[in-house]
Amino acid sequence: MRAARDEGNGTGMGNESKSRRRPVAVDLFCGAGGMSLGFERAGFDIDLGVDRDGYHVATHERNFPYGKSLCRSVSDLAAADVYSALGGETEVDVIFGGPPCQGFSNMGHRDVLDPRNTLVNEFVRVVSEVRPKAFCMENVPGMLAGATRPVLDDALKKFERAGYRITHPLRVLDASHFGVPQKRKRLIVVGIRKDIAGEFAYPAKAPDGYAECPTVWEAIADLPNVDERDELYAQNNTQYDSEPQNDYAKLLRSTSVGKCDYSRERVWDSTRCTGCLRVNHSPKAIALYSATQPGDMVPGHKLPRLDPNGIAPTLRAGSDSSHGSYTAPRPIHPHRPRCITVREAARLHGFPDWFTMYPLKWHGYRQIGNSVCPPVAHALGLAIMRAIGLRPSKPQGKIELADEFHLPPERPRTLKRIPQVLHYPPVIDWLFQRRTASESTFDFTDVQKAIAETGVSLTWVRPDTFLQEIARSRNVVKLLEPCMSRGFTIRRIDDGTAIGEFVRIGHAEGIEVKSPPKLPLASGLRKKGVARGQRTLF
Repeated sequence: MRAARDEGNGTGMGNESKSRRRPVAVDLFCGAGGMSLGFERAGFDIDLGVDRDGYHVATHERNFPYGKSLCRSVSDLAAADVYSALGGETEVDVIFGGPPCQGFSNMGHRDVLDPRNTLVNEFVRVVSEVRPKAFCMENVPGMLAGATRPVLDDALKKFERAGYRITHPLRVLDASHFGVPQKRKRLIVVGIRKDIAGEFAYPAKAPDGYAECPTVWEAIADLPNVDERDELYAQNNTQYDSEPQNDYAKLLRSTSVGKCDYSRERVWDSTRCTGCLRVNHSPKAIALYSATQPGDMVPGHKLPRLDPNGIAPTLRAGSDSSHGSYTAPRPIHPHRPRCITVREAARLHGFPDWFTMYPLKWHGYRQIGNSVCPPVAHALGLAIMRAIGLRPSKPQGKIELADEFHLPPERPRTLKRIPQVLHYPPVIDWLFQRRTASESTFDFTDVQKAIAETGVSLTWVRPDTFLQEIARSRNVVKLLEPCMSRGFTIRRIDDGTAIGEFVRIGHAEGIEVKSPPKLPLASGLRKKGVARGQRTLF
């Protein structure tokens, strides 16, 4: 961990007088630090970032080395921990953050029972214990409606009981209205402590100094052409080969500075561009991407090919190993038959080029997809600064950014990935053995019994996705081997009492129909066994 901002800490940053202390900010569920960057630009010092993901913490610490980045679950965080990390009884001016949103997201299942929903209550608890002058909570618009709305209403009541004045009506902000070339909507909840006289007003646009919302091509045109550099299959950075040609690119290359930017100046090698690792696409994928017109969806891949003259759709994060290890959907470049690089995704999100994601593609895309767009957070930070009666100031000194990332040794380890062909077949076999001549259906209770009886390690199993997970697996035939070797397959049903039924192979609704085996079932399965398939993950 780095020393606090008022101490000489070897980062190249000069000492600052206590009398010139900048407002103190704490970022909960900080991720890589998109919201941190926006609030720093608004004049706050990011003195503490908290996240349970060690890769996020390593990235946050690299980009905000003057504060502390703590690897811990917010569920285990108390007010005393916050003050200890801040070096004493320092008053906190603002706490902000975005509790994980998968349980509320329209992209997901909108599950009121999703355990991640409880993290909203943990955010409320920490705010209530620390009692900052203001808080800002970000989440997906899906939180406003449906079965998950009570979670939000309960949180609002708790905030009000804790002494906060919530700004109503709640607003959903679109990043494209704040100079970001991406259609990304987020619910923003802001509360001001009731003993503070100021009133918060939602911003409607980016702060002065930002360019108007650029197109996709305007945002990324000056970035290196990675397709001409084979070393980028293994190397993460390369030299720029052109100068920025528009205000947006100049701002993100740091060749110009926004009028309302009160962030600390970073020292970095501005001749090299990070986040440039290439993906080794198959010839079939390249041909498919080439045949897809810009602005259209790639057939069968659910990936958009970006329109160079438009803006990007919402960049998504995928999921970690405890929830399937699904790679973030990566849009296709508007002019080249490949997915965009991490740096190109960062440009479409509003991150400056000095801000470096963890140097592995999977983590980089995930960190961007999980982040609040910095220009949106910048506008919110300035509005909160005014509401609590403070004026932003530009700090002295510069911060030298390190090239390396240090994973915290105390980080919680994520769950191991689950080999499909190891854990699904015993469940299918258990279900098949218990069918009867008159009853071939099974419900989710039967699935739960099968998991318990067979002792397999299936986590996050849901009644509405159990069979879908099998159907979309490239190993669907291997997963169904216990029943298919006996002449049966499964069809999905939803009649309120059952989720699946064993039917004869050849049934038009068999879940393997969309993924037919490439080899005859008997010879293919018996020759290869299941060993190779164990690397295919749930």
